[in-house]
Amino acid sequence: MPKRIRITTPPPELAKASSTSQLETPKRAAIYAVQLYCQQHELPCSFERISTVFGIPKSTVGEVLASGRCRRLQNSDSIETRGANPQIMRTRKRALEEVSPNESPEPKLAKRLTRDRENASVRLESVVLQHADPFSLKEVLTLQLKYVTYAKPSYSFDLEDIKTGKHIQTAARYKERYDGKPAEKFPNWPYVISQATAELVKKYSLESIKRDEDSFDMVVSNDFTGYGLQEVIENQLTAINSLMAKRHVSADELAVGLWVRLSAFAHWTQSQQLAPWFMMDDGQRWQDTVAMIGIAILATLNALDRAKLLMEHSPVRDLGLVLALLGDFICDCLDQATTIPYLSSNPREICWPYKIVSYAKANGIKIKGVRGIEERFVQKFDDVDEANYWKRKECVDRWGWGTKVGDILSQITLPNDLKWRILCQAYGEPRHIFHSGPPLGGNYFDITRWPAAERKKYHFENKDPLEPGNSLLLCLESSLGL
Repeated sequence: MPKRIRITTPPPELAKASSTSQLETPKRAAIYAVQLYCQQHELPCSFERISTVFGIPKSTVGEVLASGRCRRLQNSDSIETRGANPQIMRTRKRALEEVSPNESPEPKLAKRLTRDRENASVRLESVVLQHADPFSLKEVLTLQLKYVTYAKPSYSFDLEDIKTGKHIQTAARYKERYDGKPAEKFPNWPYVISQATAELVKKYSLESIKRDEDSFDMVVSNDFTGYGLQEVIENQLTAINSLMAKRHVSADELAVGLWVRLSAFAHWTQSQQLAPWFMMDDGQRWQDTVAMIGIAILATLNALDRAKLLMEHSPVRDLGLVLALLGDFICDCLDQATTIPYLSSNPREICWPYKIVSYAKANGIKIKGVRGIEERFVQKFDDVDEANYWKRKECVDRWGWGTKVGDILSQITLPNDLKWRILCQAYGEPRHIFHSGPPLGGNYFDITRWPAAERKKYHFENKDPLEPGNSLLLCLESSLGL
């Protein structure tokens, strides 16, 4: 746990006599609680009413809310009117400023990070990746980046073979020969996955089941499952952001960590029925999420490039396959959208799919492994002029995931170019006394966390689908390895 920052303030005997005394913590917290309750329920709430209830001046209520603090500063009788702690303001000026959801909400000053090519050591056999569960925010089993093969998947068979059923017998032979075998024994077999990625895919798939109302024989709302998938995707993006925000991470560890998370997302998209997510009623949120996924892909490719891992014969063996899976997902998304979505006010960002193909071709990576991916994705977005339409200087966060950008010499910044902040400000839950977790994602749509009475309320037969002895509960426990 990081050390809590102690704010140095003068003791009471040295405080100015004219300064306004602070309210004690209970009253300050109560003021915030009343305001939050009224906001959530859209009730009118004025400073005058609050001041009447608590018997304090109206101006004091305003000062408490403006201070941004629900706790009284130790030994302080001065009012902070800037709305943010000085330490928080300084952290906005450092690179990769987004705070990791695995860390304490208390900010801390960071040392400058160096993740350059010169500092990268490319020995993936010895790289041990510690990845965090994006939902419980706890460390899980440490896995080595080691690849295993899997049988030829359905997304690689010809449609005619699938329609006639010819693929079934062929798939059985592939499964017997290639499923779960060490990748070193089959150097030319394209369908490989790292053990760390496979572990995350299993977790993401389980989290999707927990948010599927049909799996529980429940009807909550028309878009419940769609928003549940949105929550799972936001949790995956939060996991990527947690690594982007970490400091003291070497270039290869950053690259491998991002790649494992991104490849897990790619395989997860192929294992899910995403139609409810495509059809969710908040179209703008959906488009912004697709744009954020595009930036996540570019950020990962940039990290691999800086670590000298983005190349034809890379120790990262599944580059072409995962890019094919992502390309297939992108095409599915663009089939639902009228145009390529982008997040910031810079319309040049619309060319991000072209940059994915450009990254691959420039480094000799063949995007393959998915049926029709060459015609559907590679040829469609293979345009150098379009890819060069949006240019950024080389740096750790080249494509503006969430860091300060602009000309360092002139200190010109573009605050509207911080993609993660844009997404969080538009759809995230801000931190307050009742919410200290990540702004996006969460567990609201996780049915297994609901009270039994709430599950009964929406069940077809007014039963709790997770009551002891229920087959669904046993299935979930088996998936969890309990």
